[in-house]
Amino acid sequence: MKDQECVKVLFAQFRYEGASRAYFFERRVESMDIDALEIPKGSSAFRFFTRYVFNINDKEVKSKKMNVSSWYYMGKEYSLEEIKDKIPHDQYQKFYKYGYRRVVVTDVGKIIPLRAIDKVITKK
Repeated sequence: MKDQECVKVLFAQFRYEGASRAYFFERRVESMDIDALEIPKGSSAFRFFTRYVFNINDKEVKSKKMNVSSWYYMGKEYSLEEIKDKIPHDQYQKFYKYGYRRVVVTDVGKIIPLRAIDKVITKK
């Protein structure tokens, strides 16, 4: 990239579950084809977004995320009622209070509430 050049770039962001919070990693990708996406081992979810990338004085500078897709979780989807007896009561109450009615049990074992736009990919 030439100095002062600005390019719109597609990224994939990957989610990893820690003991007390999630961690994220992003990398450039060529397309939003989820079948062709190489998903890193241990990742529980991914999403796509674009950024403008600038080269200023030989330093790469990135804009804020734009055109952010829904999250794609790897695991199995359940209704909140289906897992009510399998999660701590306070966790159930919190999910219910904030309007979550669907959850995913990820392939790495975490239970995560789903927004209406989030998707779940189940291994075949």
